[in-house]
Amino acid sequence: MMETSEKVFLTLLLTFLALASLGKGNIKVQPLLYALAFTGLFVAGLNSRLRIPDHFWPLLSLLVISPLGFRWIIIWVGIVIPLAIYIRVRGDLRPLKATLVFTSILLPLIPAIFGLIPILNPQTRFHPLSILYVLSGYSIALLNSITPSILITILGILIGVMSMYRSVIALSILPLIYRGKVSIKLIVFALLGVLLISIGRGVGVEDIVHRPSFTYGIYEKLYEVGMPWGKIMILPEPIPGYKVAAMFGGHKRYTYTIFGEAVADFGILGLFEGFLLGLCIRKLRKLKWAHAFGLTILSLGIEVGLDAFKLATLFILPFLGRDSNES
Repeated sequence: MMETSEKVFLTLLLTFLALASLGKGNIKVQPLLYALAFTGLFVAGLNSRLRIPDHFWPLLSLLVISPLGFRWIIIWVGIVIPLAIYIRVRGDLRPLKATLVFTSILLPLIPAIFGLIPILNPQTRFHPLSILYVLSGYSIALLNSITPSILITILGILIGVMSMYRSVIALSILPLIYRGKVSIKLIVFALLGVLLISIGRGVGVEDIVHRPSFTYGIYEKLYEVGMPWGKIMILPEPIPGYKVAAMFGGHKRYTYTIFGEAVADFGILGLFEGFLLGLCIRKLRKLKWAHAFGLTILSLGIEVGLDAFKLATLFILPFLGRDSNES
């Protein structure tokens, strides 16, 4: 049986599909069937009783990160997997939490020092260094998943407003929702942050429908490119949004939905990725902080899309799954 937090994620996913359909009007049948099949296999993974050996997950994580090149293979083998083994064996999250506090504060300072402050100059939001604001958001999301904190959440909302990334606000608030720790006041504060960003970016009410439909349209194009067997074009890119934009004549980062990477890289076989993600989230149910963080990554991926970093992170989490690690 699905947990409430998993139902919340599926509600977000289906709402996105509904808004995309409403905005596009002439939605194509085959990409929609692929999206629904991906979602169905995700649910099948959530409800599956298939038992997978724990060592399968770090190997899969390493396999997913490998298209980024030798440097990232070394980082994964030399740092990420040993850290995962340490957490699994010792159940000690303190070194990780200390690192996350440091990165949450340091990462947004780097683009700010170089004058890349989108709330003052909105065009700087598309500078490659500005992605550090989003990476800070993921640090905050993991920190809030481990130890939900109002102060950390407020920090994330402020960084989101400064960077004009609504995704950073979402990363700050979603872990609290998935852990059942959110308050009405915090939701109101987050919505005010989103409103400020929307005003600064000139976003109107109609964009609530336009944005999902545009992103879904990019997914439809990736479907045409990737079917039937895929072309491995997303996983080798550290920031795939730029390549996706370039493919369709754009110069900024394009988002491509949670289905885009699977169909672009693996075609019809990408549907199996949905099943693996369902198995992954099911495995995390006894590890509350990892379960919340996994759902947070997937929730952002609904519109933004998945990539090597997100998938490799998701697939390393089940390896940590011992009751002693639970927070």
